[in-house]
Amino acid sequence: MTTHIVRHTLISLDPRLASVPMMSDVAARFLGASKAEHKKAGQEMADEQDALWQSLDREGILEPIKAYREGRKWIMADGRHRLEWATARNIPKIPLIEISKSQASTIIEATVVGRRHWTKGQRAYLAILVHPEVTEGTAGRPQKVHSVKISMEELAKRVGVSIGLIHQAAELYRAFYAPGSKPDSVEAIEAASLKEQYEMSIWAGNGLGAVLAGIEGGKATSGQTKPPSGFHGLDKPLGTFSRFSALYTTWTPEERNKAQQLMTVKFKDMSPDFRLAVSEALAAAEV
Repeated sequence: MTTHIVRHTLISLDPRLASVPMMSDVAARFLGASKAEHKKAGQEMADEQDALWQSLDREGILEPIKAYREGRKWIMADGRHRLEWATARNIPKIPLIEISKSQASTIIEATVVGRRHWTKGQRAYLAILVHPEVTEGTAGRPQKVHSVKISMEELAKRVGVSIGLIHQAAELYRAFYAPGSKPDSVEAIEAASLKEQYEMSIWAGNGLGAVLAGIEGGKATSGQTKPPSGFHGLDKPLGTFSRFSALYTTWTPEERNKAQQLMTVKFKDMSPDFRLAVSEALAAAEV
């Protein structure tokens, strides 16, 4: 394996590695939590990161990051915290060992899933993040980097957990990522909302079964059975509105003026809360 000295701006994360939250992100979420056990876990993670950064401040990066090449870019398979430190300290170049793309899977599995402090449930979930192809139909997720297929049974044996945990992890993955759905679809939006609300419970050490039960309980208490005119019904009219926005450029000035008058009249009929939501969505789309 060849060693290089590379600008950190040319290095990005392997998509599977990017699926795993950084220690600093988890620590920050836990430190802001209300439960004492979560605060304790967050403080332990923050202390662990402080110790790592102090060591890097004293000695620098002694073990080069492992990465494979894609054009002029380097895709890293380990060393996220070293890269984070180098970026924060404005270290322009860092040592890197070149590996093959096929080697990356083994390294990610060993360094992410194989870390000793994970619970079995966390290992199962991490294994699914590294091997999303076992969940069936993972469109839009990083399965393209995989060259070797693996079954759930083989994955369970490889990471040392039960097949039941792997099935639970796969169910959570489908709930959080909605594989196969379009990024801007209702399904993807709801999945992202569930991920934001519940995934952190996994890193807190809650069992996968408990997290799944929490999701089901949340659906039951929030009245998951929605009428046809509910949130799901918004997708189609917004799609129509989007098509009209494309046609707008072909209209005459007179047609555009009439369209604006019509929209003003219709928006006046809408509730203030909905008009505010529309205006905030338009502002967010400009960012």
